[in-house]
Amino acid sequence: MISKDDWRWTNQMNYLFQAKLRHKSYTQRNDNWDHDHCSFCFDEFNSPQQTGYCTLDEYHWICETCFSDFHEIFEWDVQT
Repeated sequence: MISKDDWRWTNQMNYLFQAKLRHKSYTQRNDNWDHDHCSFCFDEFNSPQQTGYCTLDEYHWICETCFSDFHEIFEWDVQT
């Protein structure tokens, strides 16, 4: 289990606790927005070859590693 002292843990509980997520390949939102960052470790999403989890509005992205580390604590609901 992840420690509360993990450097990736900030205020994500305020907006990602029990969030509905979708697993998908990254797509940029528009021509002016060329990348996003993992909401935990800040790794960059910038290519359709990258997969991760995103909120249904695709505003918040979570990399595979952080999803694995935090999914139990945050009680995410992965939609199909």
